Amino acid sequence: HMGTNWANVMFTDRKKWAFRYPGTKHKSTRWRKKSQGRSKCFQPNNPQRVNLYMGICKWGVTKVHKVAGSHGYKSPFKNTKGEPARNITAAEYANFLKTTLLPEGKRLCNIQGLSRWKLQQDNDPSHKKPAVAEILAWNAANPGNQVTLLLNWPPNSPDLNPIENAWGMVQQEVDAVGCASFTEFEALVVQKLQNFSRSKLQGLFNSMRTRLQLVVEAKGDRIKY
Repeated sequence: HMGTNWANVMFTDRKKWAFRYPGTKHKSTRWRKKSQGRSKCFQPNNPQRVNLYMGICKWGVTKVHKVAGSHGYKSPFKNTKGEPARNITAAEYANFLKTTLLPEGKRLCNIQGLSRWKLQQDNDPSHKKPAVAEILAWNAANPGNQVTLLLNWPPNSPDLNPIENAWGMVQQEVDAVGCASFTEFEALVVQKLQNFSRSKLQGLFNSMRTRLQLVVEAKGDRIKY
């Protein structure tokens, strides 16, 4: 990938954003009464979360797509037991590709006069088959806008995915506000993501060759990104 043109690549990822009131980080804590010993301890409920997919390219960001695993959101998709899914399924990921990512990728690339672009995705088991099928269908229905998967991309490679940096920047901005309710928190996360700085995107994508070189030199170990 040292010779890859990153100007026509879209990186994707999913993140669960945890509501922290007000602007403080959630810490896992166990409480117990001294008189009852360790067997009577309990753990507080997890913080409310919103589970979001998004794609970024050098030219902008896609719309945010909420999926199963979000507080108060009942997924229309079922798990293997036929129950409403509590986490992302292959069917829901296919829906994300069809209704959000591929149309948004076309919009962003067409603004730059690009008719061909590549899609990077991680190796989540729920991603592989849906991506192949949806991309084939998309290319057949959109002969003027062709999409291919970015091949030979390693799993678990946060140092090489600039969207991880975008998540981190937005997390800092959201934490600094300190929302008073989950509704306010979710709206702020979406607003910050949708308005992510174009200049920051340019810098992230311009860093790709340096990232690759550093990873090679580190023999796959962690790098500064």
